Amino acid sequence: MTTYNQIAGRRVNFLSSDPTYVDTNSDGQVWYNSTTATLKSWLPTGTWSSGGNLTTSRAYVGSGGTQTATFIAGGQGSGGAPIYNNTELYNGIAWTNSGNINTSRQLLNGTGTQTAGLIFGGYTTTGKATEAFNGSTWTNEASLSSARQAAAEGNSATAALCVSGEGAPTAVEEWTGAGVPETKTITTS
Repeated sequence: MTTYNQIAGRRVNFLSSDPTYVDTNSDGQVWYNSTTATLKSWLPTGTWSSGGNLTTSRAYVGSGGTQTATFIAGGQGSGGAPIYNNTELYNGIAWTNSGNINTSRQLLNGTGTQTAGLIFGGYTTTGKATEAFNGSTWTNEASLSSARQAAAEGNSATAALCVSGEGAPTAVEEWTGAGVPETKTITTS
């Protein structure tokens, strides 16, 4: 029979009380509480909970921010129409309307924060539009070099990546927050 010591590389700790703090490196830790004569372990679990509903029901939005300070922009209504230009802000409880984006689109990309956001690409007539958000209004910025939608994105409004996407499957562009995005090409072997 295999013992905990053989599996985890250490013995079960004997404690007179449960630890008051268990850091993220303690996942799966086991201890024996000698006061309560109980064998215990730390097995963290996560869960989803409901937040407030959007003011406009839609899909394929661009977004950025954190759990308690998020923005979403653009998107498509149910049944394929309409394509929206509105922006909504989330404060961890409810959504409120904010300034409209300049180019209505869906399948766009977003990154950054609620007060320094960036959206780019998406399904429009050009698929290249880039806009910066200051928390209330959107400003047109230098366009992407390659039109695309549903790309992978990341980082911040001053240092973003736009990777691949429908329409430009090997294109990578870097946004530095000023000037025209720098274009890179993915090479495959």
